[in-house]
Amino acid sequence: NLSETQSPSLLDFWIDSLSVHWFLSPDDRQRPVAFSMPSAIQLDGLVLTEAGASDVKILGVQQRIFAKMSQLGSSVLANPSELVHLLHLSKILATPVGGGGAVLGTAILTVALEHGLIDFLSDCAKALYSSDVSFGGFGLTAFFEWA
Repeated sequence: NLSETQSPSLLDFWIDSLSVHWFLSPDDRQRPVAFSMPSAIQLDGLVLTEAGASDVKILGVQQRIFAKMSQLGSSVLANPSELVHLLHLSKILATPVGGGGAVLGTAILTVALEHGLIDFLSDCAKALYSSDVSFGGFGLTAFFEWA
């Protein structure tokens, strides 16, 4: 790991060509989003600096959003409009989604299901089942209707 306090000079960077993945939007599986959004590329590499070598994993913007969803779990349903907006900007959602908490919560859960975020979905189900509260208007009833 390179120290954030140091700024060692970059000597070289190698990319593992087998690790390069492009995010495919749900509506256009033929053309990777990376052609219009280079930050959609995910790859592994090796950075060589004066301080030494370090393995790196560069996540595309979409993978970073999925990782954040998994980290935050059901709490993202408390303010779903912000996440839905990010999902649209990053081209995970092809069209803007508007409406109340139930509509936005449904969009988030659908994205999670389409992209295999099973732990996120499980956390949402557990939180909604155990708390008898709704997150931004999205409650257990809306979850069961979605499922």
